[in-house]
Amino acid sequence: MRLPSHLSSVLTDLGNIHNNNKLETEKTVDNDGWLPSSDLVIMNDDDYIKLVGRIKDMIIRGGKNIYPKEIEEVLCKHFAINDIDVM
Repeated sequence: MRLPSHLSSVLTDLGNIHNNNKLETEKTVDNDGWLPSSDLVIMNDDDYIKLVGRIKDMIIRGGKNIYPKEIEEVLCKHFAINDIDVM
């Protein structure tokens, strides 16, 4: 598997995920049978996947998509901040 080096969402193939309930499975998966996870990931140069956030946590400000993880990384660079959670 090879992911692009930019943010991507995770899709998984779980087959018939609703215990043989075709109608419920069709509501959950896309037209190609993939289940979106809402996780945002990036693959680094060593082919490790890093979870960087969740789609539902995204903030839209001034037409730009901002993820809490990005804000946390910037704020944690400040000498007086040891740990932070942005929600």
